[in-house]
Amino acid sequence: MSLFDDFSVNARTYAGKVSRKADAAVEISRLKLTESRLSREISKSLKLLGAKVYKAYSINDSALEVGTDVELIRDMYDRLKTIRTQINELKKSEFSSSSDKTDESQE
Repeated sequence: MSLFDDFSVNARTYAGKVSRKADAAVEISRLKLTESRLSREISKSLKLLGAKVYKAYSINDSALEVGTDVELIRDMYDRLKTIRTQINELKKSEFSSSSDKTDESQE
């Protein structure tokens, strides 16, 4: 292979790696935005639940039903955990130095 062919192959290889990393960075940013919104939603739901419990307690209302509120919050926490797992997996797969070595050995 000529020097120009080597350069061309290497340029395409590294351009592909850069493209994959850029795509991963965009996806991580999108997931972090979703994580932030979900965290704010959880905080708002917890605040409303606390107000509801306080109001019921202050008027001695023992018939307060919070099961659905608690389930909603639990579901939000589960979604938040899933999002954080996805972020960590993307970071590990695309931005760890071992993945660069693996990519190079496959070429």
